[in-house]
Amino acid sequence: MDFADANKVFVSALPDKLVFMKKNYTLRQLTDDDAHKVDTFLKPHTVDALYLRSNALNGGFTYNGNRPEGEYLGAFYKEQLVGIVSYQWLNTLLVFAVEEDCIPLLATALEPYLLKRHGKIEGILGLKAQGNALCKALGITPEDMRICEPEWLYTFDVTQSTLVSHFHTIRYAREEDKATLIAWRVAFNIEASNTLSSPELVEKVTQEIEERLKQQEFVVLEREGMLRSFCSISSFVSEAAMIGSVYTPPHHRNQGFARDVVKGAIALAKQTKPTLEKIVLFASNTAAVKAYTNIGFVYHADFFVGLLKESYRWKPQ
Repeated sequence: MDFADANKVFVSALPDKLVFMKKNYTLRQLTDDDAHKVDTFLKPHTVDALYLRSNALNGGFTYNGNRPEGEYLGAFYKEQLVGIVSYQWLNTLLVFAVEEDCIPLLATALEPYLLKRHGKIEGILGLKAQGNALCKALGITPEDMRICEPEWLYTFDVTQSTLVSHFHTIRYAREEDKATLIAWRVAFNIEASNTLSSPELVEKVTQEIEERLKQQEFVVLEREGMLRSFCSISSFVSEAAMIGSVYTPPHHRNQGFARDVVKGAIALAKQTKPTLEKIVLFASNTAAVKAYTNIGFVYHADFFVGLLKESYRWKPQ
């Protein structure tokens, strides 16, 4: 950091009291005392910042390495919160701002937090322009990524029909489904995220499945007593939730299973969350877009989902 830069005034070197000023922005780490302020800021932008809002509500602002905890940096203008970058437990950076010129400053303020975790960044998520701005500020290029493709953010109004075929049973996944879910989740990662098969991947997926089974975040579709498809549903806030990975083994595809497991997951969520209004998901290819729009999802925004190479380590610029 160049302390001679006249545009920056360093106020405190302690990470939990980090404050910068550029123009009229003040940056500092957010704490549990800021919970109401953060939710008030993010709530009108729930669809654009669902990961951020959900993780802040469910994980708090104290980071101990557990799901879904993170460290949060906020940018303020005239004491109003205008932007957030969070460094999450999966070494993923989440960004949302209503004033995008604060993002480079937030990136600069991230340095001590990144160094504490040896520069490990596994992903960057945010609206397309904001994700790109964060990457640029951190010096991350497309060559640093294993996945850097456009994603489209879609929403579903839960007042629409979620009826599924009467031949299909939709339910939350149970412990006896674990082995199948692990195999499918590994296959999903390899297929969708350009990930290499490895014992480390299996171990990581196993831990994820065990945790998410406890939280009822996986929904499966059965037909004739056999599992045919699954999807995840998580990131719940009062009025929204996220459909995540959707996977059907190749030999079960093109039979309507993925469509019905998504609709069934929404129906289950509506039963347990009466305040639910919107379901959010990402699509990255025309086949997925066609399938989701046929269900009733509508385009909302371009999104940035960048996954870094396994060997990537951030270093100060």
